[in-house]
Amino acid sequence: MFFLISKMTSLFTDPVAIILLILVASAALALAGRRRWAWCGIGAAIGIMTIIGFTPLDFWLLQPLEDRFPVPAPPACLDGIVMLGDGEDVEASARLGIPELSGAPMRYVILSDLMHRHPGSRVIFAGGSGLLGTHKLSEADVARDIMKMLNLDVSRVAFESNSRTTWENAVNAKKLAQPKPGERWVLLAPAAQLPRAVGSFRKNGWDMLPWPTDYTVGAPVWWPQGVTGRFDAIAEGEHEWLGLMVYWLTGRSTEMLPGPSRDRTAAC
Repeated sequence: MFFLISKMTSLFTDPVAIILLILVASAALALAGRRRWAWCGIGAAIGIMTIIGFTPLDFWLLQPLEDRFPVPAPPACLDGIVMLGDGEDVEASARLGIPELSGAPMRYVILSDLMHRHPGSRVIFAGGSGLLGTHKLSEADVARDIMKMLNLDVSRVAFESNSRTTWENAVNAKKLAQPKPGERWVLLAPAAQLPRAVGSFRKNGWDMLPWPTDYTVGAPVWWPQGVTGRFDAIAEGEHEWLGLMVYWLTGRSTEMLPGPSRDRTAAC
């Protein structure tokens, strides 16, 4: 039920969907003879598009999330790595018969580096499908094929393919890992998603070394450059901020905006 509600509410964090809903409502009002209200709706849609096009709204939403955790120095020792699913395109992969990514490729680059630096470390990939309905493949299936293409030793990797939310990622990954006190594990996830992921893992009693990847925003831009990408970035930012609030209110996170731990000196 939580997963279904999260998918339904995501409609209201997508600026394109919001603008379309306003325009459809405006058209209905015009047909009903409520032209004044219809023009108000059209004005609101134009106002939203103007704000998106001429302000760095995407930067304001994502920068506090992406910069919440610094990229850590490579650890001297490491017991394990948990990588969360995010950009594995299960629909395209099933249709084409080859693994496809729609985003977040740097997770695999950093994972490869860490696996080579720490050949004795365990690896868990946590990701089922964030889409409604049933699908032939899971994010874990796509991730396995990508790791094989990168010549990574998939025998070291435990693939968790049932989770559909970040909370389920944390619960299921911990069941697989059974981490012992004093072990050092890295949590590898896109930078914007990392605060919510860290809160969920900590709520499950697993404080890890957060490792942000795949940043979305650079410097703030005050003119309509790359507007299409801005729509996607704003939707991502709204989704994450709403998710942080909901996770905190429903007891799925330790705090509203998790930050770095004071003590990251866990030994291997």
